[in-house]
Amino acid sequence: LQSVASKLNNYKSPPLKITLVSVRPLFMKYGDEVMSMFRRCTMTPLLQHELLPPHVKEVFIFGADQIIVDDLDQVWKQAEQMGWDGTKVFASAEECTVPRTKCGYYNNIGPNWRFGHNGLNAASTLYSIANMRSRNLSDWLIWALPRYKVDLGDQDMMNVYAREHPERASLLQCNVNVRTDAGCDIDKMPPIVLHGNRDVFESFPHWKAVADKVDALYELLESKGQYELPGTSVWDALGDGIRGNFVSTLLKPWGLSPNNIEDLLRPYED
Repeated sequence: LQSVASKLNNYKSPPLKITLVSVRPLFMKYGDEVMSMFRRCTMTPLLQHELLPPHVKEVFIFGADQIIVDDLDQVWKQAEQMGWDGTKVFASAEECTVPRTKCGYYNNIGPNWRFGHNGLNAASTLYSIANMRSRNLSDWLIWALPRYKVDLGDQDMMNVYAREHPERASLLQCNVNVRTDAGCDIDKMPPIVLHGNRDVFESFPHWKAVADKVDALYELLESKGQYELPGTSVWDALGDGIRGNFVSTLLKPWGLSPNNIEDLLRPYED
């Protein structure tokens, strides 16, 4: 990890600053039983405020199975339009967009404590570190864990927390978390982050083609600079053929999330 961080810190364009943070203190404090529900380290996002230095106010978390294909500044711009106002603890995209109350893990497989119509997906989540501290999220988590059947670790607990404290949660638009089954209308809102859950960047040829092309684009970025990239974003630079094949893997119907989280708290009528 140190060698990877060193390479990224020396990246030519754009400049990056990489800091490694050990999660060992959380394992020592809470134990593997808490930290590794569902998967190893899965509870780290909900306890990250205990690790990060005081000057860190907000964090946008994405996983190793995700690829950024456009400017992350858009995440904050969209979040502010959807209610990210300094009072929220986190903002996440829905598990899926349509049909309301009928799609996604929490409607079809998972426990019945989804937030809103379809539940929230933990990938691509914007956190307020300051509010996690001021709201004592660690204490709530340790209190809540024995009271709920947890299948997906932090994602389940995020949905539970949003159900208990809807005024502290906010939405992100689905284009920050585009998955095969997210139902996101990327014709209306092009992707910012692609999420290859279930190993689809390895197992789906059209998703693997995206990953391979992104690797090639970043080699071009490193060797010649950002102005040599075709298009205005990585998504544009993938080319019509790769984008078209990728889009063909996205399950329909497509939709977008409402801009106001209150819309998810009202009963939905077909």
